[in-house]
Amino acid sequence: MRTQLLPLSPTPVGLVICVLCAVALATLVSVTLIVLLPGGEGSIDNALPGTGPLGALISRIVPFVWIGLFAGLGAAFWLVQRAKPEMTRPGAAVLALLCLCCLYPIVGAGLTEPLFAVVGNVAVILAAVITEGLCRPASHLAARLVTPVWVWVTIATAGLLALELGLPF
Repeated sequence: MRTQLLPLSPTPVGLVICVLCAVALATLVSVTLIVLLPGGEGSIDNALPGTGPLGALISRIVPFVWIGLFAGLGAAFWLVQRAKPEMTRPGAAVLALLCLCCLYPIVGAGLTEPLFAVVGNVAVILAAVITEGLCRPASHLAARLVTPVWVWVTIATAGLLALELGLPF
């Protein structure tokens, strides 16, 4: 008889628990990001002067977007891991991506050095693309829930590069 190492319920209750845990983690990361960013109030337009109206809007919605992204990753984890007695490769990849995303305040602190932030963003993008690929055979929906992470971070990277080039957005 095998003992289940990850007692994830294959019912919707397990899904809700995974999503709520991820949202709680995202909330902690967002609060940390807001507190740690230079310039106060945690908005990138305060940390990086020169953003235009689009940049100002994006900086205000960043914490909410990350809460949604983490919720999607929590659901993706449940989809690839439910009713499995041991950690799967896709499940481990989703957890690793969540951990990498939790380190984002360190990258965010580098917003005063945009090239540092771009390197961190590229690492997150690559990890998300790899995670998406690992999830796809187990669950196409899980893979689709990972996609917004690399899309959002790609947009953020484009904004950082625009600022580095002196192009307000």
